[in-house]
Amino acid sequence: MMLRLVICLATIMLVFVAAATAHQHQRSHRHGRRLNSIVDTSKLSKALELLDDAANLIYQRFEFHNKDWFQFFIESSNMPNYGWDLIKYKLAEKIVRGNSDEQYLMIFGGTSVTAGHDNYYNQSYPFVFERRIKKAFEALGIKLLVHNIAQGANNCRPSDHCYNAMGGDNADFMSWEQSFNCGRSKDVMEFMARYAYWNGAVIYYVASGGFIPDCAASKDPIPWISEDWSPTKAGITHKYHISADNATSYRQMQEDWYNDGNSVSRFTNQVYGGLYKAVGPHGYSVWGHSSTLCNNGKGCNALDVKGDCYERGGPHWMTKEAAYYAMDPNARGKNWHPTAGMHLMRGEQLAYNYAHILADTIYTIQQDLTNATLASNRSALVDYYHQKWEALRIPIPENALHSRSEETKLLPTCFTDFKPHFNPANLLSSIVLGQPEGWNYKEVNEFQGSAYGYGDTRPFYEAVGKDKEIHFRISNVREGVVRVCGYSRKESLAHATYFLDPNYSFPEKSSATANKAFKYTPTDKRIAVSVKDSVGDECWRLANIPVGGDHVLTLKTEPVNANHMTSISHIVVF
Repeated sequence: MMLRLVICLATIMLVFVAAATAHQHQRSHRHGRRLNSIVDTSKLSKALELLDDAANLIYQRFEFHNKDWFQFFIESSNMPNYGWDLIKYKLAEKIVRGNSDEQYLMIFGGTSVTAGHDNYYNQSYPFVFERRIKKAFEALGIKLLVHNIAQGANNCRPSDHCYNAMGGDNADFMSWEQSFNCGRSKDVMEFMARYAYWNGAVIYYVASGGFIPDCAASKDPIPWISEDWSPTKAGITHKYHISADNATSYRQMQEDWYNDGNSVSRFTNQVYGGLYKAVGPHGYSVWGHSSTLCNNGKGCNALDVKGDCYERGGPHWMTKEAAYYAMDPNARGKNWHPTAGMHLMRGEQLAYNYAHILADTIYTIQQDLTNATLASNRSALVDYYHQKWEALRIPIPENALHSRSEETKLLPTCFTDFKPHFNPANLLSSIVLGQPEGWNYKEVNEFQGSAYGYGDTRPFYEAVGKDKEIHFRISNVREGVVRVCGYSRKESLAHATYFLDPNYSFPEKSSATANKAFKYTPTDKRIAVSVKDSVGDECWRLANIPVGGDHVLTLKTEPVNANHMTSISHIVVF
């Protein structure tokens, strides 16, 4: 009897355990489906394949397996762990959030170097980067926006105030390349770090110069430095793969070389030390210096280890074709402009770094999706990555180290029609009131008729003679300062008179259409702006402008002679 009872109880227990096990399995199975529904893991896998393709092309082209030659690349472009992670966690947040309008905005500012002069516009390094990495972003549901707003022969002020106006708001990445113009101006370099912080972006400094190889022509059917080259066409069967371990190792390698010799130390360490970690300052310079890691522990500059010409035992890419402007043997260019091959190298080096950061991001997401707590719902995981990013955003100094002007306090609001231009709300023409008499709108393209299709042009307003007034609608004044600039006529504003009609009553909200149709009539409150001084040879600083409100700022020409030209190209509100 007792035996039967034991058997009966055992049977009941087995049934209960089986049922519980089946129930638990069903819960786990449903939970697994829920985890996978947070992120489409097939997109992650597809993006990794595309990143492998991009990284392999670059790895093989520049023969990164050769440690001696690879030194040049890691020394000319390295970054700290916190810079890597700032990019990583912002990308992770965008991927997991998965909104239909997710985008990653990269603004490349600078001079004719970044603008790609003496080459085709699409050969400039920002667009090389875009071609290599864009498909991986698309696979992840993120629209990659690469806005190259560089201008030939531009002054650091006002151009550095106008990244948002020309490139767009809320950038994720901002690149500065103006070392020819203001490479020794510590206040400018620090301002760009602060500017990036106000946007929530990382800052990428680029040294303007470079080198042009003097080598024999390639004997390969397709030169290795050509856009048409590929590992497959060159008969290379081995493929480089960005595994999770490779991504982690490359991150550490970047950190080690950064600590040994920050590529752009002259723009960062020597300017503001570690006070701006929140923007992950890094960049590109062939003059980057390594103290101990380079040249078997002897230390060197990046250029010292770039390798010799291919005919003398150097890397395959180091041939005569690397010295061709526009990849045309008959083309000529200025020696400070990178050739098409050097643009290719710069763009692919940045793409190689980003390919590893993006792969590391994907591997991190995949790992976190196995954690039931993190992956319990989408918003929780998005918040987790956002908090990781915020933790790296160490507050910057309240006061700048190298300047006490208004530009160090808050994000400036710039208005200009200079092109390329991606922010219609910040067109200078959109705040002009009515139809200014005696003023002509000129769109100057210094490279009109060039075969290369440069994207940078400089529209501005110009007047000749005396007593020509032009009126602008000014709002959102926060520091009581407005700067008026007149490219390309240097000193053209030196003899202008300015008037302010404060807190003017407009019938409509500011818009290009409303402002153009509005006929301004001065009030008895209009006064001359008496506190003003020059900023460089293009801009004038007007002070004591009332904070807030809607104002009318008037410029009246007061030429020194009948032929004097007065021009306005930018208005920057602080």
